[in-house]
Amino acid sequence: MTATTYLEWEDQTNGSNNNTWGDVSDANSAIFEQAIARYLPLSTTGGSTTLTSSQNRYPIIVVSGVLASNATIVVRTAEKNWTIKNVTTGNFTLTVKTAAGREGMDFYELRHYCATRLLERGVSDADVAVALGHTDGGELVRRVYGHPAERHSLDRVRDAMRRAA
Repeated sequence: MTATTYLEWEDQTNGSNNNTWGDVSDANSAIFEQAIARYLPLSTTGGSTTLTSSQNRYPIIVVSGVLASNATIVVRTAEKNWTIKNVTTGNFTLTVKTAAGREGMDFYELRHYCATRLLERGVSDADVAVALGHTDGGELVRRVYGHPAERHSLDRVRDAMRRAA
């Protein structure tokens, strides 16, 4: 059997599944429904849990349980988005990462990335501050986010010098 990349459906080939095509189609439809309309209840007390192929299909994962240690949920490395709802209790953390080892970006990491990219593209500190909801005229942006790549800084200086000439 050949499986499709993302949903892992049974890939139909010419002449295959003679007299069983309906069964394969039904199974693929069930996978499709699981992948777009269902959620995975997942209970853990900690440690590392690697999702199975079937579990990776779910778009929403609700993680529950009383954590006795830090918990890590490992999802497959794929171009896919999951929504993770953490309803665990206990004084430990829940981390979700890909099988390749990359943890998901949290909100502040994404915010930092966005602010840095805007600065690298020449957006002023004050304008980035407004986009982030700051009211200090860009002071916090200069202090926290204001470290665009040196190459970009030098490019902007060269461009300014060319315009002045």
